[in-house]
Amino acid sequence: MDNKRIVLMCRDEFVEPFKQNGFEVFWTYPLVYPLFYEGNDRMQLKEKEFEERLDSYKNKILQFKPFYFLADQVFFHFLFNRLVYIKKDKISKLWIDFVDELNRMGIITIIICQDDPGAILVRRDVAPLTHRFQIVAAHSMQMGARYSKHGQKLIYSPTYIDAGFTDDYSGVSFEKKLDASIAKFDVFFVGVMTWKRKAFFGLLSRKIKDLDYFFGSKDFFYTSRSKIDFDLNNKYHVREIYAKSSINIVYGASDVAFIKGWGISNRIYNIAYCGGFFLCDYRKHMDNSFNIDPSLFSFKTVGQCHNKIRFYLENIRKREELADKFHKHVIEHCTVDKVVKKLIDNIEGITQKKH
Repeated sequence: MDNKRIVLMCRDEFVEPFKQNGFEVFWTYPLVYPLFYEGNDRMQLKEKEFEERLDSYKNKILQFKPFYFLADQVFFHFLFNRLVYIKKDKISKLWIDFVDELNRMGIITIIICQDDPGAILVRRDVAPLTHRFQIVAAHSMQMGARYSKHGQKLIYSPTYIDAGFTDDYSGVSFEKKLDASIAKFDVFFVGVMTWKRKAFFGLLSRKIKDLDYFFGSKDFFYTSRSKIDFDLNNKYHVREIYAKSSINIVYGASDVAFIKGWGISNRIYNIAYCGGFFLCDYRKHMDNSFNIDPSLFSFKTVGQCHNKIRFYLENIRKREELADKFHKHVIEHCTVDKVVKKLIDNIEGITQKKH
């Protein structure tokens, strides 16, 4: 079996970097989604139909004769959320059998996941499945003991800049760009507004009533403006706002309480790539993520966040110096090609020892 053949069941950002590192790639997202999903609707299949489609998918993989099979755990999260007529434990068992067969065939199975408390990895219907993979490439190492218990090897795979934020900007039409005055906020956050975020940003918005701010999504937001003239689904708009806002707030990478989380949201890397400045609720991996003292850009309470907002609005030079350091770091370490190269080196190191 050629050790440079890999099946990717993850987002397409990984395809080219693997090819650039000499792999023959079978990217299966275009295949697997039509097998299990019908448009954007929740899946209507009965258990027998699902099993037949999964068998068909497995046969196509085995025909490719890969050395590795790499999956993104987010795929399973979306899959389980869409089930209608089938019990989740039955689908989990079918996927467990699928992974077990790949393992029996000598295929190294790898899953990329984020593993903070409260994150999707620890769902009762997903965890038994993720434990069947031979290697886990995790966004954080908090659950290392859990993986080791199941005989797995844990690889720290940092999150990375989203491809949509690295796309060429030169050919974008004027209509897709934003007027500089529209994009310029004092303080900005965009993301899903779960109840903990609503509570946090509600408190924060009351403390900064005198500033120009936006916290929220297209469905729920707090803002100082009477009119919103930008499209939150347009990455070019978000990209310009990240760059032009004085301070971008990042809160709740896994939407858990202060300082209990580990993993760092790729929102941080996207903001830094765009040249923006951010303040983030403290995450344990920040201690060695940017080679910068985390106390300079993190907070542990709403009060700390508010105080730092005031400080950096008054100290523009300090803000710009940090933003420049963030930008240089992500360009050097956090582009998809660099992250995939590190992932490949770690995986090959482990598999060479096995064989």
